Amino acid sequence: MFLKGPDQPQYHPQPITTAHINLNNDLNTIVQKFSEHYHDAWASRKLENGVTYGENRSEVHKTHPRLKPYNMLNEYEKERYKEPVRESLKALLSIGKKKKINKKYKL
Repeated sequence: MFLKGPDQPQYHPQPITTAHINLNNDLNTIVQKFSEHYHDAWASRKLENGVTYGENRSEVHKTHPRLKPYNMLNEYEKERYKEPVRESLKALLSIGKKKKINKKYKL
């Protein structure tokens, strides 16, 4: 359901179609490496701000349960990093294919 009102027009998301894009092993390796990098970059920022590992996330105590090495995250937590990386890469590839087709046929 979308909110609609005088100052809130109805929103119709139109993501890039990526269903036709399949990532090969090399690209899946890139997804994995970038996901690890993204987690490490996030963790570095947290540590720089004085946040430490804790069983529970707490703004007051400055603790976070994901503040640990990537390989110690559970599969759900790892997938939360991989899914947006994978979808972004697929969208970039889709855009590239579309540009190549447009250029070839002068569209």
